[in-house]
Amino acid sequence: MAVSTDLYHLIKSLSKSEKRYLSLNVSEDERKKNYWKIFEVIESMGDEYDENIIIERFKGQTFTKQLHTTKNYLFNSILKQLRSFRESNSIEYKVYNRVKEIKILIDKGLFKPAESMLKKVKQLAGQYSMTEMLWTIIKLEVELVLEKHQKNMVVDVAKLYEEGRDIIDLLKEENLFMEMDHKLFIHFRKGNFGKKEMLGELFKTFKDEPKFHHSADSASFYPAYLQLNMNAFYCYLNRDFEGTNQYFKKVVALWRKNDHMINLNPRKYKVCLNNYLQSSARVRNYENFEESIKEIETIPDSSFNQEGETFQMTSQLYLLYYLNTSQFKKIKAKLSEISKGLDKYEKKVNPATRKVICYNIMTFCFVTEDYKEIAQWIERILENKDKVREDIMIATYIINLIVTWELDKTGYANNVHEQTKQKLKKIRKPLKFEKCALRNLKRIINLANKQDLPLLLQKFIKELHSMPDEVKKTYAFEETELWLQARIQNRPLLQILDDK
Repeated sequence: MAVSTDLYHLIKSLSKSEKRYLSLNVSEDERKKNYWKIFEVIESMGDEYDENIIIERFKGQTFTKQLHTTKNYLFNSILKQLRSFRESNSIEYKVYNRVKEIKILIDKGLFKPAESMLKKVKQLAGQYSMTEMLWTIIKLEVELVLEKHQKNMVVDVAKLYEEGRDIIDLLKEENLFMEMDHKLFIHFRKGNFGKKEMLGELFKTFKDEPKFHHSADSASFYPAYLQLNMNAFYCYLNRDFEGTNQYFKKVVALWRKNDHMINLNPRKYKVCLNNYLQSSARVRNYENFEESIKEIETIPDSSFNQEGETFQMTSQLYLLYYLNTSQFKKIKAKLSEISKGLDKYEKKVNPATRKVICYNIMTFCFVTEDYKEIAQWIERILENKDKVREDIMIATYIINLIVTWELDKTGYANNVHEQTKQKLKKIRKPLKFEKCALRNLKRIINLANKQDLPLLLQKFIKELHSMPDEVKKTYAFEETELWLQARIQNRPLLQILDDK
């Protein structure tokens, strides 16, 4: 039978504040129970769960014979404590619990306090755009009116159902917007921009629905947010990156205008701020860029998982900003921190983001010609076999080939070139730039007379410059062009970059 690791992952996901809450709220008597004895043992485990450590630690104790029962009890006990923790820190939990309490009061015939609480919780649910809870509250109000047998019962119930229909319309609108937003997001996440054949039907649905294009003046926060967000994704998938940036800017402005919603869902706001900054970097807009990254860092995380998300967001953004503004000393200062973070949050950082972070650092090492440091970052990218960001994998193979040639003293570069060709074929059919790079690097590697090198470099860069603008956006194109210019002019890459 497979050993369940659910408890291990739950314990490892606890934030510092959650652990502190547990330590303060679990009684001494409860700590003596078998199920709490294993908490600290599991917490101290490394990257993998090992049940044998528990069995060895409590050898001879009868509960180890039914360890799955003990683990399940601890799992439920932790969840119970986390519910209590969230109730004191979450508006959503407060609203849900108030609704439960109101039901109890109505069942007991205590209509006056129930009515008073309903007014307050309804106002709170409306303020925080909790549309689905507003419908539940409307139903409770109807029940209360009917139970009280009040004089204007018919009129009051009719008003409530009219209000209920407005809430249902709002829910339908929210559902419509959410479905389109998520469909566009999936393609945004996969990087399917410009693929009109694949996206044609989805684009038609988007363009044919008037609600998707009106000004974001919904009566509720979430439909307004979703409408702006989906338009940003739509612009991105159509390669309108300026439009993408403007819509994401509006998304962030909407959150800041409704700052109480940031308190309700800080994680979602971080994602929106990250999307805006990523789109800003693409259009070279760095106004208040570093300040906004620091804003992401200062918003507290509620779990280890969220710490990992924040790490991958901010690492990627700092690298983008420092690379594109040539602040190389700041990148150098962050390398150790990022390297440790990639190891610490190994299971939390998604493979695509990991490759992007490593690629940006590799690019930094390449333009600063730090070929000693670059090796570990090339290795980090190429050892990751996940079939994501294959464009980055291929670009890394090309950069690795250039670096190998730069360092080659034994003729090994020719072997690396043959290996690279075979590996690229297994990934996908090489694109125009990639074919050009492999072909010209082969000539450079096999060159017998080094005096002919300047001519080969000139032919290589001339072929690059003749390529369409679309091809020039291929990963490793800019780095290869920069390297060629540096070698032709016999100057450091950084000097060529500064001239630009």
